[in-house]
Amino acid sequence: MELTHRIENDIHIMSIEGEMVWNKIQEITIDTNKLLEDTNLKALLVNLEKVTKIDSFGTTMLITFFKVSNEKQIPFALCHLSNNVYDVIQLAQLHKLLTIYEKEQEALASFQVQMT
Repeated sequence: MELTHRIENDIHIMSIEGEMVWNKIQEITIDTNKLLEDTNLKALLVNLEKVTKIDSFGTTMLITFFKVSNEKQIPFALCHLSNNVYDVIQLAQLHKLLTIYEKEQEALASFQVQMT
């Protein structure tokens, strides 16, 4: 699993590639913890376009992002979920809790409105 990060208009965009499963998540935990501790974090978008598989550890990671965002009182959303990833999110009932956008640009536009 690989994590890339960029900032666009004060929005932190985290793109994850590969399998969000137990034995792969540990590889990026330190990187994500550093990102979430950033005091300049204004909004967090997680792009899952290149995630090929997700398990309960992957969903737990997404819930952690959601909780930290709530604690910091910043917008949080997911985008570009494949059918397989969305099925797992739906099975865990997380689609009722998390904001999900089909496309990254939709999420960015929504964040811009929320941040003004």
